[in-house]
Amino acid sequence: MNKTSMIETHIRFTDFVTKPGTISFTCHRKTGDEEIEKRYFFKFSVPALPSNATISLVLLDCMKALPVFRSVFFDLDVPTEIQGILDRMYQERHPNDRCSVSFSDEPRKRMRFIPWQKRPRVPARQYPYILLFSGGIDSLASHYLYQDVPLVSIVWESRDKGYDREHRAFKDYNPITISTNIRRFARVLHMPSIALLLQEYLGFKHIVYGDIFETPSAAIRNMQPFTRHPSSSVGLNGIAHAEKHPMHYANEVVTMMLLAHYCPEKIPISLESCAAEGTEKRYRKDLLAKITFQKYGLAQNFEITRPPDTPSPFGTHILADYLSLYMFKKLGADLVSSYITLPPDVIRAISDKDLSLQCYEKYNSNLIGCIPEGMRPSVLARLSLAGIEPFSERDWFEQREIARILEPWYPKINETSYVQLFKP
Repeated sequence: MNKTSMIETHIRFTDFVTKPGTISFTCHRKTGDEEIEKRYFFKFSVPALPSNATISLVLLDCMKALPVFRSVFFDLDVPTEIQGILDRMYQERHPNDRCSVSFSDEPRKRMRFIPWQKRPRVPARQYPYILLFSGGIDSLASHYLYQDVPLVSIVWESRDKGYDREHRAFKDYNPITISTNIRRFARVLHMPSIALLLQEYLGFKHIVYGDIFETPSAAIRNMQPFTRHPSSSVGLNGIAHAEKHPMHYANEVVTMMLLAHYCPEKIPISLESCAAEGTEKRYRKDLLAKITFQKYGLAQNFEITRPPDTPSPFGTHILADYLSLYMFKKLGADLVSSYITLPPDVIRAISDKDLSLQCYEKYNSNLIGCIPEGMRPSVLARLSLAGIEPFSERDWFEQREIARILEPWYPKINETSYVQLFKP
């Protein structure tokens, strides 16, 4: 038993008010002698009214980054079988701790509930997916590839300047929105779970978003097509959905190329939404945009922001290092070294080898299984229209050469899931 579980810890969700378009509740959190009480809400831009089971599931999932609580209580009337599923879910998440989830045994009328005639659901065959949309580079590229998928965005009710940048990027696309003040509830929140609050209203089966080639989740899932390797589910029987990542065949270069082709005028505000000035991420995205505008012969419509105060060390994040090789090839050592240190051996290896690194501007055809089958022809056609083709035999050769350059910093590269990045 860990130290946290030795303290009396309880969390209670009470005083629910639910009506079409709005949910609010009070959270009482007790850890030892400390007790915190706060009112939270979710407001929808559509008259959605999630079931008690869905509300409970979403709140339980929002607790993933919190310490384990000995008891979790929802003042909600939930079917007995769903109560058991949620209790087991929480216990399985914390197998070494004694914990439980319980629900109100009072009639539903205790809630200040406003009855509502449920609106007919959108046919699942028409909208089996929603796209969780932030307006960033990868998210926007996903939108232009998956044009018929409805957009859902989270509106964080806070004074976070980072969110203000994101909101400016997505508001013009008129997404369905979920406004909430729950951002500070936990250190990390699972946004697809929050989007699940709209599942019963919209009738979708899957939530998709713009995770790409370099994201950690791609490596965690061993880069396998989703037709062979199902993605994780946060749903329940009857309201189940799977998260899908329909961009894992592409990288940051490809998503920037897509925007340069389909909506170059959107790139400045999308860059702004990605990260604050002076960060490694923002500077890297700026340089990628510079490379891409040059490739397409476009007049640059944005300013390169200042680099981070301290460059990131090479050898700590394989996928950032992987991308830096392409950046060096296109821009030279001076610009790239201002955001990531490039060891002399790496500079020498890239300079000495006859590598075009065009593989960075193409997609991995081994991974197109993550594209929903019915949308695959149109997605591949739109990639081709932007000049983005699948890896050739030469590209696979260069991927293996890249692996050899990186291997001294990652000696177990061929024993990890990252090997899928380089394997034909």
